[in-house]
Amino acid sequence: MRDLLIGITVVRADGVVAKAGGKVVKNVAGYDLGKLFAGSWGTLGLVTEAVFRLHPLPALARWVVVPVDSAGIAYERLRRVLHAQLVPNAVELDRPHDATGTLAVLVEGIPQGAAGRVEKFLDLLGDGAEPCDAAPRWWGRAPWQRGDVALRLTHQVTGLPALLNALDEQARRHRVPISARGSAGVGLLYAAVPGAADPAVVAELVQVLRDRSATWGGDVVVLDAPPAVKAALDPWGPVRGLSLMRRVKDQFDPEHRLAPGRFAGGI
Repeated sequence: MRDLLIGITVVRADGVVAKAGGKVVKNVAGYDLGKLFAGSWGTLGLVTEAVFRLHPLPALARWVVVPVDSAGIAYERLRRVLHAQLVPNAVELDRPHDATGTLAVLVEGIPQGAAGRVEKFLDLLGDGAEPCDAAPRWWGRAPWQRGDVALRLTHQVTGLPALLNALDEQARRHRVPISARGSAGVGLLYAAVPGAADPAVVAELVQVLRDRSATWGGDVVVLDAPPAVKAALDPWGPVRGLSLMRRVKDQFDPEHRLAPGRFAGGI
């Protein structure tokens, strides 16, 4: 979404209204504050207007899905898709704790072009691959239920097997089911741990994942959790560039009035 943001209006901590970008794609109106404010959780200013670049809806959308029953197979199928130069519109991975995983590829475009790409993806993904006229039931949905522990896991594409294996290992070690889902093709997964799990167990699980996150080149953030779990851990964990983020906060909000303590490092 942030890549489609082309203009923004914000109210600063001192009450001044500021604008950046514009309402057309080609604009040079000031610094790219949109990228800075995206994901700042209200700690830099109050966003009052956002302008996005829009694209027409595709004439046709088709999905190709294939079962993946291990981390290695999931990565191998993903690697084939990304190296094929067939330009998938999305590549999503679903790994429920109690069923075989699924890799799904979205193909959009005009009917003639989309049909040809679907056939090529079917050949590429091999045995078990099937075309679908509708999205999988899980498509576009978070893997957690209300009250669960929600994790955001970033990774390098080549680090996907290490991340998935670490999740499986922690699930076995702590005897808690962990479901994962997300955009593996761009290095972003979400994972769910039952909210009824022991807070100490969740805290240890999260810490182990953070300690190993360098092996897959990403970060582990707790997006949501029951109060007892939040009290047992740091939701953000280690954050690269924290000193720079604090300096930016001091420039935009010297008195720290806006959403104090909501962001990483107590920002």
